[in-house]
Amino acid sequence: MNEVTLTGRLTPKTQNTSPSYQGHYVRLEFARTLPVGGDDPGTYRSALTAAASASGDYSFVVDKAVPEDATARLEVRSPVGTQLASATLRDTLENGNLKPIEVDPEAPFVIAPHPDPLKGRPQSLTVLVLDREGRYKFANRQVVIVAAATQGAQPRPVFSARTDVKGYASGQYPRGTFAEAWAEVAGVRTPLRLEPDGTFPLRVVFAMSLPAAPPVETAPGDFPPRAPDQEQLLNSPESFSTDLGLGGSPA
Repeated sequence: MNEVTLTGRLTPKTQNTSPSYQGHYVRLEFARTLPVGGDDPGTYRSALTAAASASGDYSFVVDKAVPEDATARLEVRSPVGTQLASATLRDTLENGNLKPIEVDPEAPFVIAPHPDPLKGRPQSLTVLVLDREGRYKFANRQVVIVAAATQGAQPRPVFSARTDVKGYASGQYPRGTFAEAWAEVAGVRTPLRLEPDGTFPLRVVFAMSLPAAPPVETAPGDFPPRAPDQEQLLNSPESFSTDLGLGGSPA
């Protein structure tokens, strides 16, 4: 066989610690020759990497000529690529084995989550109003949601929208935490259950008993919104479709 296995271990400089080398790796750089004709072979640099285990063990399988290469070097790098230690392979070899490399692991770079999980993300609140008796759809009904930040505090409107032909209403998501909230649909008040952390859910369903509304006539210039989001298209696609035979404008 023309290959040998080089096995090594990373050990901490600081005693009485239990380090973890998870994510660290060792890079072995050496010279390779490539016959190109004539008396002088071509030479180029090559490299191998080996992942270190949590306890610091690593190994390479290399050509027998690599341990004889005086230019070969070992580098220990952190999970983000920082060079933590470096030595020639010849200085590290002892009786064909790799001596332990003393190096302290680099602490992992941890990004703490933002306290607002919706930070930087556009989000909408979707409301569905159902008839408790299942008689008809609650279309074109005004939905207003008010909420109070603390018990006994003055409530304020945080959401307002009008239902479509299927009873759906969608609008900007109320950010923040609240102590209580309720909705008013066509003048009828109903409580709204918040999440355990005081935030609003993304979807709210109200089953209510409301008086029937008179039919709504659509003026010739009334068309569906031109920029529905994915939630609106999924819940009520017919609200944004157009019958081109009637001369409407595509949504």
